[in-house]
Amino acid sequence: MPKKLISYLKAKLKGIDLAEIVDIFLFGSAVKGKEFPKDIDVCIVFRKKFSGKNLKDIENRLKEFEIHISSVTVDNFFRKPNSLIKTLLVEGISILSNKPFRQNFGFLSYILYSYNLSGLKSSEKVKFVYLMKGRKNKGIIDKWFGEWIADSCFIIPVEKDSEMIAILKKWQVPFKRKEALIH
Repeated sequence: MPKKLISYLKAKLKGIDLAEIVDIFLFGSAVKGKEFPKDIDVCIVFRKKFSGKNLKDIENRLKEFEIHISSVTVDNFFRKPNSLIKTLLVEGISILSNKPFRQNFGFLSYILYSYNLSGLKSSEKVKFVYLMKGRKNKGIIDKWFGEWIADSCFIIPVEKDSEMIAILKKWQVPFKRKEALIH
């Protein structure tokens, strides 16, 4: 979904005044693989100061969406990092360049999962492990270009996060997850 959505958003924003804008990022559930996100999260990075005119222009061009627009300046971005900046590093995709923000720094973005199967019956444990690791065919971790770190611990690309959460919840498997940037 993100590639089509980014192309569509880029077309909608064509011709916008970029003099005061460094970049515009898509982030949130639309990037993390959620099939039907409730809203679209966008962040505008301004060069020096916020431009109310540009914000209104972007809001008007994207009014057909349930959109949440955040904005920061370059100064805030690099000198006063907050949770939004960290989120953009992990999952932000530039609408202007179609590239994940983390690629500018040579990072890959993953979600680290650990899970506990002690609450499942033995037969359910086997089925779950076959789903994850595969048996005769690849398991979903390999299919999704993830990697096993240890038993019950793996990483997957951030784009598959929502799908993995859905699987673990469906199987009622307790889990922990952490975002990870890997260089």
